[in-house]
Order: sequence, then C-alpha cells, then structure tokens
Amino acid sequence: MRLHYALFDQSVFVDGDYWTWASPEVRPLLSRFHGDVAVKHLPPRPNDLQGDDLWGGLARLAGWTVAYRYLNGGWDKQGRPGRAVLLTAWAPAGEAQGLDLLPVFTNETFRHVAENAKAIPVPPPFALQEDWAAGAAPPAPFREGDTPFAGLAEAARAFATVPTGRTASLKIIRTATEQHITLSVPREQEAAAPGGRASPRAENLTLPQAPPKPSPQIPKERIPEYHRQNLQPQAKPLLPERMYQFLILILALVCLGFGWRYHAEKKQVKVLNAQLADLKKKHQTKVSSQNDIISQLLRDLKKLKEELRNRPAGGTESSTNSAPLTLGGEEPPPGRSVQDIQATPPPPKASRWNPKNWFNRS
Repeated sequence: MRLHYALFDQSVFVDGDYWTWASPEVRPLLSRFHGDVAVKHLPPRPNDLQGDDLWGGLARLAGWTVAYRYLNGGWDKQGRPGRAVLLTAWAPAGEAQGLDLLPVFTNETFRHVAENAKAIPVPPPFALQEDWAAGAAPPAPFREGDTPFAGLAEAARAFATVPTGRTASLKIIRTATEQHITLSVPREQEAAAPGGRASPRAENLTLPQAPPKPSPQIPKERIPEYHRQNLQPQAKPLLPERMYQFLILILALVCLGFGWRYHAEKKQVKVLNAQLADLKKKHQTKVSSQNDIISQLLRDLKKLKEELRNRPAGGTESSTNSAPLTLGGEEPPPGRSVQDIQATPPPPKASRWNPKNWFNRS
C-alpha cells in the first residue's frame, strides 16, 4: 500500500491555500476533504493535546482512504495560542480495503511530524510518498448509520469491512480525559433512472487518478540546510496569556486608585479655597474696622490741634473771665500766688545714710 502525505497549517499560506506541503496525487482533493471531514472534527482546544492523545480518524472519500490526525501546534506567528496542525495520509481505497490502518497513526512519518509540529513551517518528511506494509484486519460485521465503539481495534475492524464504494467516517477522540469513537456510514439510497434501470451509485463515482509520479525527496545530507532556510523560530509571547490578563487588571486598579485620589484631592482643594476666601473676607473686614478707628483718631487729633491753635495765649480777658485759681480747693497763702507755688521746685529727695557724711559734718 502506497501512502501520500499532506499537511494543513493555518499559520502558513502557500500557493493560495494553507496546505504547507502535499503529494501531487492528492492535492486536487485536499480542499474537499478539509470542508467535508476535517472542519467537522476540529478540536476545541488544540494546545491541550499531548503526545499520546489521538484526535482524528479515518475517512473514505472519492476512492481514497484518509488517515488524519490533529497535532498541538503551540503558538502561531503572531504569538496567539490555539494553533492546530493537521497531518493526513492518503491511500487508494482498493489497496486499503480490509487492512488494519491504526498503525499508520504511529509510523515514523507521523512521529517525525508530531515532534516538529510547533515549528513554523512544519518540516516535511524525507518523502511525501512511501510504500507501507499493513496487516489484514480481522473480519467484522458491516454496519450502517452511526455506531459507537468502546475500543480502537474493534472500530478499525468495522471500518475495514466497509465496501470500497461506500462513504464512511471513523471519528476518534482518545485523550487523558475523554474517549469517543464513532463510525458513520450513510445508508445506501438508490434512485430509479428512466427506463427502470438503477442509476449508478454516487459513491462509486471516483475522480480519475493520475499516473504515479516520482515523489519529491530531499536528500538526507541536505536536511540541515533545508531546516536553516525554511524553519523559523516559534514566536512565543514574553508572558503567558493569564499573566497579561493579570497585568491588565492591576493597571485598571492603579488607574482607579489614581482617579479616586485625584477626586479626593480636588475636593480637598475646593474646601481649602473656600476656607481661604472666608479668612480673606474676615481679614478685610478687620482691617477696614481698624482703618476706620485710625481715621477717627486722626480726625479727633486734627480737631484738637485746631482747637489748640485757635485758643488765645495768656490774655487778661481769660484771667478776668475765668474763676480764681485755687490750690487743692483752698486759697493760696498770703503773699504767694498759685503760679509761684507751681513754679517752686519740689524738695530734694532724702539720700541714703552714708557714714562718710557723719564725719564730714564737722
């Protein structure tokens, strides 16, 4: 049995599609397979797939039997998680009829691609076509419709018994947390053609197969050079996605804190401005009252100066019209006037006793 390999990677756009590399014999059927089979069995979280997990299956399409498996591709070129790499192995349906195809998922080519699934782009195997020997599958009853299975071996035997001209799909989900295996074989429907003869089955209509061409191979001595020229280091973010979310949350909290502090300070400044305006008003009122008092005192002083300036200086009129001067309410002694008594200097103060004065008396 001859296998033809093809790889789908949505992070690498080559020649108008996302099939990074593929055998020329199966390239015309790749878009149909992706739309009819692969998209309907896409894993929701590709980065959770581990090395021993199997998310894929077997499909019968247009005269070909396809073994496909999704691999954990890690991060894409933009550093986003959720990259899934789809590896397919194609074999003519007639050659794969009655054979056990489960070992295809663990052959050397699948292991090589699984080890390099996180590279961008994924390096191709040594050959896109290879002859592979598969063992015969034990006979099993043929079933139509959707049939669940508990084991992979039983499901593979049931798929091997599906006739070559029938469409079939075996979906396999086997991870550490879940396991679902379902074989779907559409029920046969024949429509009577004009003349009473049955029309040929749609499943038997296959595309013409091109003659085999030599597979493009890369010499083993040029493999390191190919890796240097075509492989790019995987673009990984500096921090995990959860860490970015945590940093965004911290930044939002810091912004809220600064906003609250700005609002509080603005309110406090408003209160202080109101208090300062009140103090200024009180100070202006106090200064105005003091100015009024000083102005009144100045006016009184000016008025007093005018009165003193207008008073006559020592005339007989003032002495005759005024009342006689007295000293303590009593008449002055005879021979002395009040002016003489006021002009008399006061007696000297008694000095302290000094012994020297006693001897100086004689």
